[in-house]
Amino acid sequence: MSKSFPGSRQATPTNKEEQQKKSKRNHFYTLLLCFILGSFLLYSNTLLNGYALDDVVVITQNAYTTQGIAGIKEIFLHDSIHGFQLKGGNETNISYYRPLSLITFALQYQWWRDTPWVFHLGNILIFALTVGIFFLWVQQLSLPKEIPWLATFIFLLHPIHTECVANIKGRDELLALFFFLFALWSASKARSNNRYKFLFQFSSIFSFFLALLSKENAVTFLFLYPLSLWIFAKQNIRSCLLSVLPYIGIFLFYFVLRLSIIGLDLEMDADSIINNRFFRSDFSQKYGTISIILLHYWRLLLFPYPLVWDYSYRAIPMRSLNEPLTLLSVLLHLGLLLLGTRLIWKRQAIGFGLIFIYASLSIVSGIFIDIGGFVGERFLYQGSLGFSLLLALLLYYAIQYFPLRLRFYAQLTILGLLSILTIPVTWARNAEWKNNETLLIGDAYKTQGSALVYRNAASALLTKALEDSTQKEKHWKEAEKFLQKAIAIVPDYFDAWIDYTRLYSARRELAQAKLALSKAQAIYPNHFYVQQNSEFLASLYLEAGYKAFQAQNHSLAISYLKEAVGLNSQNHHAWFGLGIVHARLGLFSQAVQYFEKATTLNPKAPEYWYNLGLAAQSANELTKAQNAFQKTLALQANFADAAARLKNLAK
Repeated sequence: MSKSFPGSRQATPTNKEEQQKKSKRNHFYTLLLCFILGSFLLYSNTLLNGYALDDVVVITQNAYTTQGIAGIKEIFLHDSIHGFQLKGGNETNISYYRPLSLITFALQYQWWRDTPWVFHLGNILIFALTVGIFFLWVQQLSLPKEIPWLATFIFLLHPIHTECVANIKGRDELLALFFFLFALWSASKARSNNRYKFLFQFSSIFSFFLALLSKENAVTFLFLYPLSLWIFAKQNIRSCLLSVLPYIGIFLFYFVLRLSIIGLDLEMDADSIINNRFFRSDFSQKYGTISIILLHYWRLLLFPYPLVWDYSYRAIPMRSLNEPLTLLSVLLHLGLLLLGTRLIWKRQAIGFGLIFIYASLSIVSGIFIDIGGFVGERFLYQGSLGFSLLLALLLYYAIQYFPLRLRFYAQLTILGLLSILTIPVTWARNAEWKNNETLLIGDAYKTQGSALVYRNAASALLTKALEDSTQKEKHWKEAEKFLQKAIAIVPDYFDAWIDYTRLYSARRELAQAKLALSKAQAIYPNHFYVQQNSEFLASLYLEAGYKAFQAQNHSLAISYLKEAVGLNSQNHHAWFGLGIVHARLGLFSQAVQYFEKATTLNPKAPEYWYNLGLAAQSANELTKAQNAFQKTLALQANFADAAARLKNLAK
């Protein structure tokens, strides 16, 4: 037996083997670095953006986020909309429990306050890390060596991700998928690394919990993880089911936590098709429409252009199951699901990609529960991962038909074409997410008929008209065009009628404003916006009444002032104005009644009491006049005319 002595050399791999391992390792890390840097570069222009859509809901107008670290406890103990409602945000009939993204916003707000680019940078960083962990995870699977970088490249470039990354609020989707993938990767490492098996297993389970705290669709992990073990780790069914048990335990803990904070209600409960995509739909209409929604998602995966922030009614119209297109769609989905199931049984990775897509969409399409939201590009973020893996596999197998010497060039050609087709779309779409004006107005020209998109564009234009008075007529005209489209699609669209009220009020077309307001009031009589616009419109009628009075058009003045008190019975200025006009016309008894109403609403205005005294004196109601003058002097002791009148009455 040979012995080793100090200074003797042990048997080592050849230099060639070492160089090959080193080269392979360097190649791997170079690719990983390129994917992460590529993610930053692709979305770097979002750093120039401000806030859009619901960004303010989760950041600047959220009572908890704006407390910074001090608000984290309340974020964890309330639904995700609660902090917005505390700051006067709109009431909603949906409760979400997605505290993790809000916690990250609170941390950033603690140190950088209201600085949009910092929040955008956070989104880019999470996306870049997601791309990196996706590459690491696929690298662990038993797949051809080309698949990991090809699938990651496709995932990185897909323009469907623009909403999640460019819209700060999309961080819930970003975090959910990152921790979803980290859980898969950690579980894979636990199987291959005995030394740190427990550490990786704990990391996987805890990451799954964080994914759930980010967004509910992470629950699909409970199905997709054992499926991945069956296909890629070649485990038997029993082992697959046993492996998922710890994650089921974590899910039950999360479910109890969620239940204790926001309750069990997951379904939407809205009385408008604007807020509930299946409003008043029967079984046939609901599932017929879902089949078309799934078809639309496939279209966005394959041809992500044009991109619009919303695809609700009637961008995707209601369909019944007995319609030809719906039947064709149902057959297509069933066929793909059967194909995916068969391939999974044969442990084929293509089947995993197909089922991954449908499992992800099952949570957001309304098949099982309707958790809120319409058809949205953000809902494809998780599913696009399965699509990227599926497309990479299909391209790889297609390339195998090429001669060996041409395969490398075929891969470069495909990747080059993907880059040329997708990078400009992503870059341009990022810029459109700059703010509400660029997004809402721009998308109104691209939508296929979403009433929500048209109405929000009109609202943005009305705001723009206030900020740019030189172009207000142009903005008003454009807003009216979009409101007409929105109302044509949904005649009982409350928010659109409110915006019509705003538009006509701004134009001082008072009769039309009142008619639009009555339409809104018929839908939601006690809504805050109805009250708010009633008060504002009343002030405009008051203004018009005074102008008519100054022009000596007393009958028109009375008409306007009566409209004012009809809209807002608490407007004491309008009641006082009615008293003035009737006194001018010599109708003193009526003037007394109007002045009395004004003094009831505003008893601390000496001029109201003085004019009541004058009208009462002229109507020969001397006691009432005397009391009114006394009230005047009690409020303003140096009111000389009131004192003189009171003295004369005493004689």
